Amino acid sequence: MPTAVVSFLYMLANTQSQNRDAEHMLSQVFFDLTVDGQQFPFLHVDVKQPIGVSFENAPLEVSRPVDYNGSIDQQALSRAVESYYRKTVSSRSRAYRISPLALRSLVTHYNVIERARVTFDFI
Repeated sequence: MPTAVVSFLYMLANTQSQNRDAEHMLSQVFFDLTVDGQQFPFLHVDVKQPIGVSFENAPLEVSRPVDYNGSIDQQALSRAVESYYRKTVSSRSRAYRISPLALRSLVTHYNVIERARVTFDFI
């Protein structure tokens, strides 16, 4: 069974902040991917979250890695990205003393550097 290692680099949160009529907050999560020893550096996924809902438990839509055409367990990758996204947004909201309620309605664009590494097997 192939093994994938995702090394998260950083996240750009709310990359469409200029679009005030948007129904979703769009963020990008950047990472390096290694699949059975083969490296694919500096990939990213788009993460969509409905505006006005809790970042802690609202459903997230995670795209396939942009510019990566190989096989990957999308469900495992999505779970890893969701965990990274929620941990990173949560830690930043605490660092800036922003309550979860206020963060839901806050429209901003920021770059978050929070490194993490996740390994998973896939079919």
